[in-house]
Amino acid sequence: MTDVNGGCQPTDLYILLPKDADNNPDGRGADIRRRILAELPGATVKEWSFDRFSKMGRRKSKDTILKETRLLRYLESLPVGQTPKQDLLDQCQITPDAWKKRWVSKLSDPRYDLCQRMSQLGIEMVTVGHGRASKVYFQKT
Repeated sequence: MTDVNGGCQPTDLYILLPKDADNNPDGRGADIRRRILAELPGATVKEWSFDRFSKMGRRKSKDTILKETRLLRYLESLPVGQTPKQDLLDQCQITPDAWKKRWVSKLSDPRYDLCQRMSQLGIEMVTVGHGRASKVYFQKT
């Protein structure tokens, strides 16, 4: 949203540029960066340390990267205190089946980037009880 002068609130924009963005000033990545900076005067560029490869050594798909980024943005916005798992599932459009198959391990195994980032943010995934009766919530300190 812009104001009457064309200004906007500070915003984080994450873009995965081609490999040549830093090394080749005539390459496609550098051209994309130049065009963005021309359209967004006053923008600052910071290195985004995001590894396309998981700690397990497999390449992540673009879809997985987008889902992880959405989940990470949600986690960064969590208020201090407890947040039910269902809130995360709803906000990040994660199905219960996908939660069980993919996300539980990514958020509880310290070998994964998401688990490490949660720890840096002061967020812990807490499970109370066992089996079908268990309850999961996210505790931010």
